[in-house]
Amino acid sequence: MQILLYKAEHKQIWDEFIQNSKNGHFMHLRDYMEYHSDRFADNSILVFEDNNLIAVLPAHKKEKTLYSHQGLTFAGLIIHKSIKTLAVIKIFEALKQYLIDNGFDELIYKAMPYIYHQNPSQEDIYALSKLAANKIHTELSSAIDLKNRIKFSKGKLEGVKKASKNSVTISISEDLEAFCQIMQELLANKYQSKAIHNLDELRLLKNKFPDNIKLFAAFENSIMIAGTIIFETATVAKTQYISSTERGRELGAVDAIMNYLINELYTNKNFFDFGSSRSDDEYGFNESLLAQKEMFGARAIVQEVYSLKP
Repeated sequence: MQILLYKAEHKQIWDEFIQNSKNGHFMHLRDYMEYHSDRFADNSILVFEDNNLIAVLPAHKKEKTLYSHQGLTFAGLIIHKSIKTLAVIKIFEALKQYLIDNGFDELIYKAMPYIYHQNPSQEDIYALSKLAANKIHTELSSAIDLKNRIKFSKGKLEGVKKASKNSVTISISEDLEAFCQIMQELLANKYQSKAIHNLDELRLLKNKFPDNIKLFAAFENSIMIAGTIIFETATVAKTQYISSTERGRELGAVDAIMNYLINELYTNKNFFDFGSSRSDDEYGFNESLLAQKEMFGARAIVQEVYSLKP
């Protein structure tokens, strides 16, 4: 096997590989990965066997550590549909040698949640266990199995009814500016934080990936009172952001949006992903935020993080 460091000249073969892999998505395409290239020292790699590209690893480096790319919601090893378990073990053996040859002390590897696999793709976790990698962190996320949905809680159903009674309308929207204003005010006032993406970045990404990044909003008399940005893959619809005004909360606007997306629009997908509820609390998650997701019928999935040393 041959491992090559990604260079701009590889963009076409990288993107073509992602689109024909069994676990790659639009977030792994170079136009998505490079929108924040100023924040990460890219060290993505391509793996060849007999001159055939069989895997890629979106990655960046910091000092003597190689990371599966932290600027992505999820990454990990992206593999060709024909690649089987033994080949993946050999890829990780080659990665260990790559770490030695390039002066890295370790690889921090964030495995992709299984719900994003278009075909079963957990060969990487098995390979890591066989190579004595240490699991250093488990991150909790929440998702709905759309083929076996759990009913909304009584409170969420009441929210949906309240929104309908008050003529709240739900539709796709292009008004990212209005949504970002709602989101920024909510994050600043309630969580003392900022969004990962700013307005210009969201516009850039949405323009590049209009079929994958969509804004759905709730309106009262044509005024946006809540919304969510969805990142859509072949198997999953993921809420990247959810925000509401005070008026939206009074009228159950988010409940109405989620009812539309989960029970009407995305029934053709396999999963609806609410993402992480991480915090510094005792159990590692924000209990009230997690409770909100679980009231929509979401249940736990995990994303495991490993340390692989030479």
